[in-house]
Amino acid sequence: MADTPLTIPANPRIAVLGDSLAAGLGVRENSYPRFLARDLQAEAILMKAKASRRVDECTALVPRLEKFAPDLVLISTGQTESLLHPRKAVEQIIDAHGPDNWKGVVGLDARPFYSADPRKRAREVGTTVAKIAVKNLTIRLGGGRPRMPHEQYRRELDTFLDAMELRGWPVIVAGVGFVNPVLYPRSRRNLEVVESLQQELIAARPNARYVRLNGLVDFARETLADRCHPSVYGHRKIADAHHRLLEVVPRASLVPAQGVVGETAAAPSSSDRSASSSAR
Repeated sequence: MADTPLTIPANPRIAVLGDSLAAGLGVRENSYPRFLARDLQAEAILMKAKASRRVDECTALVPRLEKFAPDLVLISTGQTESLLHPRKAVEQIIDAHGPDNWKGVVGLDARPFYSADPRKRAREVGTTVAKIAVKNLTIRLGGGRPRMPHEQYRRELDTFLDAMELRGWPVIVAGVGFVNPVLYPRSRRNLEVVESLQQELIAARPNARYVRLNGLVDFARETLADRCHPSVYGHRKIADAHHRLLEVVPRASLVPAQGVVGETAAAPSSSDRSASSSAR
């Protein structure tokens, strides 16, 4: 099934779920879902992706999607659940005594971009270097933890895919990227396991397809400063990979998918289409 394109109607309604990749962190309107929506001249796009959103939180949004009645669902998942963070005790100490911008589960992550002002940039770089040093040291000495163990991730992704299949919604899953080992210490093995789980689960689904980011995006050169989130060029490549998995046909030739038509989101504007052209 993986080699067969998903059939969707012309001018589709696209729902977007997932974490900061689908949300377009650092690239704003030039994210891969926005590019794809412009390329397909989508009737409407519902953006429900945000930084650090887990797959189980995406499943909880299914009732919202039912009102929207998507023709295609896009989700980025796996990175948020799999990257290693210092143990909870370290996070609690930092939350109690550390600077505000060090706090939280992603408080020690690198910045995706830096200020253009030289002095401010120097401070931001210095802070990032300190954070990464603390992250590496605490994970090396005390071990790390992902936000979701592998077996739980398997169950949650399977539940999400079940929900898509039950409603007849075609879904494309954007997987994980193998990020910089210094900025994200000891995460590679976790990411490899999750990538394998994703491919295994999606291969068995007739209405689901997978975009493998490794080998598609160069995470050393086509990413932002955090070497995790793709640049505009990286997002363009991801959008094109999604497009290759689709066959667009007249809407009248398709049997409608299940779901209740309700609230709509704004369709991509003419300025969006201009941004897409200039980014190519």
